[in-house]
Amino acid sequence: MPRFNEQKYEDLVLSLVTGTCIFYGAGVSKLAGYKLWNELRGEMITFFWENRSQIPENKRKKVDLSRCDYLRKHGDLIEAFGYLYYIDETLFINGIREIFYSDERRSNNKIFSLLNILNNGKNYFVTTNIDIGFQKFIGLSDEYISINPSFSNPPKLINYLHGRIDKVNSWIFTRGQYNEGYVINDKPCLNFLINVFENYNVLFIGYGLEEFDIKNAISMTRKRKEHFWLEASSRGNEDYLQVRRTDLEQNYNIKLIPYYIDEDGHEILINVIKSLSDVMNNKLRGVS
Repeated sequence: MPRFNEQKYEDLVLSLVTGTCIFYGAGVSKLAGYKLWNELRGEMITFFWENRSQIPENKRKKVDLSRCDYLRKHGDLIEAFGYLYYIDETLFINGIREIFYSDERRSNNKIFSLLNILNNGKNYFVTTNIDIGFQKFIGLSDEYISINPSFSNPPKLINYLHGRIDKVNSWIFTRGQYNEGYVINDKPCLNFLINVFENYNVLFIGYGLEEFDIKNAISMTRKRKEHFWLEASSRGNEDYLQVRRTDLEQNYNIKLIPYYIDEDGHEILINVIKSLSDVMNNKLRGVS
């Protein structure tokens, strides 16, 4: 467990006290009962296989059993989602909806309740997740949120970077959708993130920092703020994290804050967030 009252975390705690960006990813929603992106890919492939009779006959052979087995291990998630999307857009949309709404019915709010403790009236949230769990938990109306491609400056309390489940046209799953958000035309996601990274420290929680488009936004800033990355560590990934730590610190000014999962599993993130919120709130009350 990181000891957030230590001197080396003072900049992080002060940024939360004064107001900053909390960027949470699929690792947070996973603890609420939603699927990680790789798990979602597997569920979508199963959905396509079980509903292949709905696919036009001229494309049905493109999702045979061998192709489905390969898609489960294809190295690029965006390409895998894109393949399914271009095979049958309607089936893709129906599959995403069915999976997310099924997860929502079984979800719990424990992780969201702790995440909300970091909501001190000055911080705001950015997420690549499309579930609406956190927003529903805190009872937030759409007046206080923004959804791709319509972002605001300053940011709203919750900002859905890659869309929200009930707004199909806002989703970002395929490379074409990423290009719309980050590369061509108005580039709403890229421009929003550049503004965030230029003006706020960012704390990443439950987000693997694998997506090039997010890191590219940091590299395009005119001034480089200090950012923080809460990430699970175990005996099996220490070398991996050390290599990534060097790259992220040197090129993006992102500081790794590892928390160890070997004894308690990924659920330990709940305790990590609680510990951080306790230190933040003590600082707000002037307690050392």
